[in-house]
Amino acid sequence: MSLPGRAVRNAGWLMNRFQRSVWVLVWVVPVAALLWYAGAQSTTPLTRYPYLQDMRPDRVTVVWTTPDLAESGVVEFSTDRSYSRSVAARVTEIPASVTGLGIPYYKYEATLTGLSPGVEYFYRVLIDGGELAPPDDFQFRTAAPGPFTFLAFGDSGWGSDGQRRLAQFMF
Repeated sequence: MSLPGRAVRNAGWLMNRFQRSVWVLVWVVPVAALLWYAGAQSTTPLTRYPYLQDMRPDRVTVVWTTPDLAESGVVEFSTDRSYSRSVAARVTEIPASVTGLGIPYYKYEATLTGLSPGVEYFYRVLIDGGELAPPDDFQFRTAAPGPFTFLAFGDSGWGSDGQRRLAQFMF
């Protein structure tokens, strides 16, 4: 075989190897990452997405609700996304007789204490060791001295077009 023919054949082999590498990077790595992340997710459905209440300069309570009773509920938090501190949640059963929905619900509350005023915190919520949602969604800033503004909203509803317009107006 001539030198140009051998170069073409070697180039083809190299291209096939390159295509296999690209295929691994484009398909295998993301799918493996997704499967790993999905394995780290909780299978517990949420009835009420985590929300904050009773915020003060040195504390805040994280609350969420599920239709299933879990063995453990935990909030991990930090100022740098290391989630180096954690608090176990208290669980309260809301009986079916109260909900009127035929099944009980479980309200989880974790009070984060020892916080610094006016500081941004990141947190994640875990049920039985699995994350309820990607942690990038959860952050807050503690109350600080001085003037402030706030918005009180009673119910986020079901996500209708009117509710989305209202949310846009608020922000």
